[in-house]
Amino acid sequence: MPLTGREIVTSRSYTGSLQTTTAQRVWKTETTSRAEASNWLTSQSVALGDAHPDLTGLFLDSLTYSPEADGTYTITGNYSTSGLFVLEQVNKQNRDSAPYVRVNFSTYDYTIDVPYALRVTLNVPGNPAKFIWTAQSQKISKSDVILSVEVRPNKLTLGDVAAIAKETQRVHRFAADGGANDWLFMGGNIRNASNTQDLVTYTWQRDAGDFEWVAKDAPVLSTNQNTYDPMKSGGASTVWFPYVARQPHARWIMRQNQIDPSLQPLFTTMFPYSLNALGYKNLPGLSDIMGL
Repeated sequence: MPLTGREIVTSRSYTGSLQTTTAQRVWKTETTSRAEASNWLTSQSVALGDAHPDLTGLFLDSLTYSPEADGTYTITGNYSTSGLFVLEQVNKQNRDSAPYVRVNFSTYDYTIDVPYALRVTLNVPGNPAKFIWTAQSQKISKSDVILSVEVRPNKLTLGDVAAIAKETQRVHRFAADGGANDWLFMGGNIRNASNTQDLVTYTWQRDAGDFEWVAKDAPVLSTNQNTYDPMKSGGASTVWFPYVARQPHARWIMRQNQIDPSLQPLFTTMFPYSLNALGYKNLPGLSDIMGL
């Protein structure tokens, strides 16, 4: 007689937060054997790593088998978007219906060098005093988002690794957000998963840029140079700020007037990275991932 069982559909749960989304499914089998319960679940096409049937982006991380007093087995499946319930001994496998993928977000801290010009008095014996602009710099702390994507492609070749290295330090724009954000690709961490597959974690850093310089972020000045001009009106300004937008991953640069340093300097930006908007599609294991 075939083993019987069913999913307790009313026990399906769903929990969402800013960091991860989780869900749970429960099955009941008419057996006192854990092995039989496991075989029955396999016959229902349920396995670790499978996608949730209703919730996009959630995958089955772990299974719990619990014997009951009435001679049955309860099986609980835990799903998440971040691998929250995955144990180290659980093999992260690819399946035709759901290739292994984990997408995670976190934050990182960084600093930017903001150049500014300070007007000082130059005293040369035998000549009248002269105002000149000198280059200064202030470090500003910032935070933004890190994106990491873990995939399990077939064993990487030297050409695959070279493709990863080629895209490192390039800016990508994902189709998922309409190319609205610039993500700097930081490279891939490659680990051996099996004789035929590798486990690769790709990492990107976002930089939202700075659309203007505001007075509250003014650099700390010495006591005898404690005024500044937040409106860039010129004239009696003591400090000259870069009132120019800094695009994502760009750097501010101050260009001092080489002929007459008494003239106010110019501020511009430099973009030190190459843009390859769809370059992430060249990374092994990402070409078939939906949602990127």
